[in-house]
Amino acid sequence: MLTDKPSRRYLAWPVVIGAAAAITACSMGEASTDDRSAKTENTPQVSVQAEPVCGLVDEAIVEEVLGTTDVSTTGTAARAQDEGVGVDSEATDCIITPRDAKHPAITVEVEQVSDEDETRTRVQDESSGPDCDWLADPDYEGYICDVATAGHGHDVGIKAVRDGTLIHVSISGWSDSNSDRRTALTQVATSSVFFSFAPEER
Repeated sequence: MLTDKPSRRYLAWPVVIGAAAAITACSMGEASTDDRSAKTENTPQVSVQAEPVCGLVDEAIVEEVLGTTDVSTTGTAARAQDEGVGVDSEATDCIITPRDAKHPAITVEVEQVSDEDETRTRVQDESSGPDCDWLADPDYEGYICDVATAGHGHDVGIKAVRDGTLIHVSISGWSDSNSDRRTALTQVATSSVFFSFAPEER
């Protein structure tokens, strides 16, 4: 079930920094055990207490792609950290499944990369390419793609994928701390309504 629309256009959401590889399961509403098993079957089981990093999803995208906003969610998250250079990458997969079986499920993928000039330039140059889709935030310098950087430290891009096809790029976020990337918090800004995920013990 969707949360109420926030009064502000953007909402910051912290992403935990810490373990060398942290796996977190996320759920909202009634999550399917089968869905959860399918997602975690080949995933290393690491016991780490962590905040959810399954991301924030735009209600309009879900409505457009699924035809409904009455959904349940399951997901996994993995974080890799290089102690020499700080955060290397982060990837999250969340399955959004309509409670009405007539509608197909979608996967929302979140990827975080280090912000480097050449990466940002590449994103801007490929703004009309197949991996780029949509930019609604005028505060960003480029376009939001499957690997998104916008000049604000560690950046996050979120895209909705159905049957292996990019449906929509939703949002991006950033970290204000470039001095210590090993402990920097990454914030995710939404464009409207969001799903929230709670940690779940395995």
